[in-house]
Amino acid sequence: MKKSTSIANYGYSIVLLIALVILWHMSVAFGWINDFVLPYPLDVVRTLFKIREDLADHLAATVQEALYGLLLAIAFSVVTAFVMDQFAAVKKALFPIFLVSQTIPVICLRHCLRCGSDSV
Repeated sequence: MKKSTSIANYGYSIVLLIALVILWHMSVAFGWINDFVLPYPLDVVRTLFKIREDLADHLAATVQEALYGLLLAIAFSVVTAFVMDQFAAVKKALFPIFLVSQTIPVICLRHCLRCGSDSV
């Protein structure tokens, strides 16, 4: 039985998204959250349209840096895998470290590898 891909399949998600936006608007309107900290949803949309040209430039730079990082990670991984396959001692030394590193959530690594940044 093939599932249909109509918009009805996304009904709950759409309703939840609308409810979250309404809650966001109400929390700012009633003063639960300062509008300096969290602006009204419509203000966010207006600002996005005002700065859309700048966003395109920044998006291009971000995508370029992400691709460079991906290519660097692939190159490092291929070289490391080759070296580990060729030399048993290297494999015995690195494999446990790689195994343990997979159990650490990436969000925790951000604080460990701050690279000298003073921001939290």
